[in-house]
Amino acid sequence: MSDDRTVNGTMNGITHDATATPPTGDIADVLPGFDQMDDDGRIAALRGLLDELKRELDAIGD
Repeated sequence: MSDDRTVNGTMNGITHDATATPPTGDIADVLPGFDQMDDDGRIAALRGLLDELKRELDAIGD
């Protein structure tokens, strides 16, 4: 039996990618390309993220 703890694929309903870059804590981890956007693009991306978070919180409250 192998004890390889690196998983690629789906296990227990969660998708794992052992080759993925670990998160850095930077905004670009959740909004790819954020650092290349102009100010209007950044504002729109952040508004979209806030709207998505609001929907998630509203769904939890239901």
